[in-house]
Amino acid sequence: MKRLALMVGALALATPVLAQDASGTWDVTVTSSTSQNQAVLVLKKDGENLSGTIRRPQGEPVPVSGTQKAADIVLAFTISTQNGPMALTMRGRQDGEAMKGTIDIGKEGQGDWSAARTKAPANAPAANAAVDLTGTWALQVVTDAGTRTPTVVIKQDGEKLSGQYKSQIGESPIAGKIKGNEFNFQVTLSFGGNSFTIVYTGTADQSEMKGRVDVGDLGSGTFTGKKQDTGGR
Repeated sequence: MKRLALMVGALALATPVLAQDASGTWDVTVTSSTSQNQAVLVLKKDGENLSGTIRRPQGEPVPVSGTQKAADIVLAFTISTQNGPMALTMRGRQDGEAMKGTIDIGKEGQGDWSAARTKAPANAPAANAAVDLTGTWALQVVTDAGTRTPTVVIKQDGEKLSGQYKSQIGESPIAGKIKGNEFNFQVTLSFGGNSFTIVYTGTADQSEMKGRVDVGDLGSGTFTGKKQDTGGR
């Protein structure tokens, strides 16, 4: 038993420290002997190299460069002051969602800094999450003229949308684009010898879409849509 305990202890000591990654956005507080300042630090990690920006309230972003080895962080940047450029160096350690250390403030000496990773609100949606609209969509369009139920077959190629629009009036090709989860497409139909263009603008996930529809001088309205399951049916 004693030998087993020694082996377990040796393995525990041999376990490496979990890697830290400072990539992300941080709320930073810098405290010196004369003042306390806030800033927003945005970092990206590539190997052991760190790059990004730091910005004080009402200020412009300043380029930052540095390194991160395990939990140890070194960052350097230069700010403009009334007396000319001032080089600053931050040294510290990351512990999960927090960082802290010391900062060299030129002729003002040294201060302390701490940072907390900025978190999105718990109820915030995954904004602009990329989706693929390829498939057949059953639409319900509501305008002052009534409710219509067209179908659109969409093919997505990168950010480009193409396909075929089918309605009670007729069929016609569509053209549009998508970026993230926001899209628009248009179709031109002919009725009674006249042509008119319908523009759809909205947002979507993998199975549903919604937004506004505009028919120029003929009015506007809203629409919803659901992707149809055509697999094997």
